[in-house]
Amino acid sequence: MRRWPARKLLSSIALAFLAPAALAAEKGFQYSPDARLAYEQTISLRLKEAGIAIQRMKQQEPENLIVLHLENYVDFFRLYISENEALYGQLKKNEEARIRQIQEGDPRSPYFLYLQADIRLQWSLLKFHFGDYLSAFLDIGKSYKLLRRNQELFPAFLPNLKNMGILHALAGTVPDNYRWGARLLTGMTGTVPQGKAELEKVLRAARISLSFSKKKRSAAVYVRLTQPEQ
Repeated sequence: MRRWPARKLLSSIALAFLAPAALAAEKGFQYSPDARLAYEQTISLRLKEAGIAIQRMKQQEPENLIVLHLENYVDFFRLYISENEALYGQLKKNEEARIRQIQEGDPRSPYFLYLQADIRLQWSLLKFHFGDYLSAFLDIGKSYKLLRRNQELFPAFLPNLKNMGILHALAGTVPDNYRWGARLLTGMTGTVPQGKAELEKVLRAARISLSFSKKKRSAAVYVRLTQPEQ
C-alpha cells in the first residue's frame, strides 16, 4: 500500500516534539514532581518506571488531570515503537475515555482545551501510523478546532502555538489533489513555512523557559521541517 507522503514528517514530529507543557498553576492541571518524573521516564522509554510514577500520582494526586495526559504519552510510545496492531485495537478506546475525564476539569484553565487537543493530535499520529486515515483526519480536525478556540481565549499560551505549528506544517504537506478532501474533513489550512514560523517562535521562548534537553528536542523538529523529503 502506498503511504501518504507526509508519513515521514509525521514520524519525526511525533517522536521529536512531544514536550510537556509548562508548569500549570490551576488546580486539576499541575505538572507536579511525580508528573515531571513520569514524563522524563516516558521520553527515555522507561515506560514501566513511568507507569509506576503514574500509579503513584493516581493515589497521591487523584484530582490532578495531568495524569491522563501522561498515560496517553505512554500509550503513544508503546504503540509507535511496537507497531502492534492488536494492542492498538485494545488501547484506542482510551482516547475518548481520557477526553471525557479531562472535560470534568476547570474550563477556565488554558490546559482544559489544550490537553484535549493534544491527546487528539497524538492519536491522529498513531492512526496515520496504523493506516486508519479517515479517523486520523477527523481527529486532526477536532484537535485543530480545540486549539483555535484555545488560542482565542489564551493567545499567549505557548504550548498551544507548538501544536498549531505542527498542524499548519502538516496541512502544507498534503498533495494538491488531496488538499480539498483534507480541508473538508479537518477544516484546516496551513503551509510548511507558516508552521516553521510558529515553531521558531516556540524555540525562541524555549531558550528562556525550557531546559537544555527540551530545547534540543524542539530544535530537532525545526531541523527536520527544514529538510526536503527524500
